[in-house]
Amino acid sequence: MIDNIQIIDVVIKQEVITMTINKEVVSVSEAAALLGISSQTVYDLIHTGELVAYKDAGRHPWHIPSSAIEDYIQRRMNPNARHR
Repeated sequence: MIDNIQIIDVVIKQEVITMTINKEVVSVSEAAALLGISSQTVYDLIHTGELVAYKDAGRHPWHIPSSAIEDYIQRRMNPNARHR
């Protein structure tokens, strides 16, 4: 029985999931929801340079281009891919 559960788990992990982001720029909380991580982890990724983000002059919130989310996901799926 345990072997069957492990086989099903592998099949699920190999499933391709398609995600479409309908905004050009997302907030930290939106990025966290899209990536399935906490907002604090998004801030950590921004500060380490793993996730590209910017702030407008005189504004406090981070803005994360949807392309940065897509790039981060691709790098996570292919650890051998180079960071741009």
